[in-house]
Amino acid sequence: MLGRDYTYINKALDEILIRTGGEFSRMSKKDKLTVSSIMKVLKKDFEKKFSENYPYMSQWAEMDMEDILRG
Repeated sequence: MLGRDYTYINKALDEILIRTGGEFSRMSKKDKLTVSSIMKVLKKDFEKKFSENYPYMSQWAEMDMEDILRG
């Protein structure tokens, strides 16, 4: 969907989650830096994809379901 292979991101996050249980206090500085870096990449990708598709999403979201069912 976003045009990027996120396999390596999933593996890195899974490894940190398994080892720390997702608890911030159990994460090393390296873990925290890794998660922060990954989230910055994801945020940038999501914002780009969102801005590209916002008009279409808005158009569909504004449709009246009753009108669709009647049509």
